[in-house]
Amino acid sequence: ARSISVYGLPWFELSSLVEQLTASYQDWLAKQKNKFMLVEHELVALRDELEGHKGYLRDADLQQWVSKAGIAVAEFGVHPQVAAIANPALYQGFFGWLQNGSAMREARNTQWREAELERWSQWFDGIESSPLNPSQRQAVLMDDNRNLLLAGAGSGKTSVLMARTQY
Repeated sequence: ARSISVYGLPWFELSSLVEQLTASYQDWLAKQKNKFMLVEHELVALRDELEGHKGYLRDADLQQWVSKAGIAVAEFGVHPQVAAIANPALYQGFFGWLQNGSAMREARNTQWREAELERWSQWFDGIESSPLNPSQRQAVLMDDNRNLLLAGAGSGKTSVLMARTQY
């Protein structure tokens, strides 16, 4: 058991202070839970918007979502820990993207890219006179806002651009 020592206060005053603090906290928590119940559907919609995104998740798309979600959280005024208590799955999904968006984006895009590489493997083998190598295949699938393709002479840049156009 933990105890709090407050020097200079008689026990009866300390007891009433603790009761007052507890009542204030419980009142605040009840108000926060009510706020959360009113906006929970909007947070779920924002989370689903991102998690339901098909294809490669671009950095600009993630940044736009983070901005929109940050504004929503600020407007709603719900403390994240209240969301964690009220709806743990929503908290992990929604606030996980807010706090670790870049890492989650990279993991999601890696998973998507691997699935696409397997799905289009046969097509990559026959798109040009010789099959595209693994780095060329990844270059075809790369779909961020700005992509830079650097390669030496004769390495297949034109093949990548042709395959990307057809993909």
